[in-house]
Amino acid sequence: MGTAAARDRSHWSEHVPDWLTLYVFLGLADLGFTLVAFQLGAKEANPFLSAAQQDGLFEFYKISLTLLILCIAYRLRKRTVIENIMAFANAFMCSLIVYHIASLSLVVFG
Repeated sequence: MGTAAARDRSHWSEHVPDWLTLYVFLGLADLGFTLVAFQLGAKEANPFLSAAQQDGLFEFYKISLTLLILCIAYRLRKRTVIENIMAFANAFMCSLIVYHIASLSLVVFG
């Protein structure tokens, strides 16, 4: 019984890939910048999330979508294709953060 219990918990000691941790932080940064932009009068460009914004569910949908991607990517983390997909996703999220910073800078300082 001891070995079966240890085997069941072996996944808790596995390392979380850096690309997955980065995705979480970029998702949180995107959420924060988006909420600031909303306070300044911006509208969501994504039609799916725009509908959620109008219904008052933007934060719920945004966090749920990020968690869904996180869970799927973690489950499939040992596959090379997932690493490649998440590398693209992280690059996209980085460019989105740069866009947020540039747009907010124009509004605040422009």
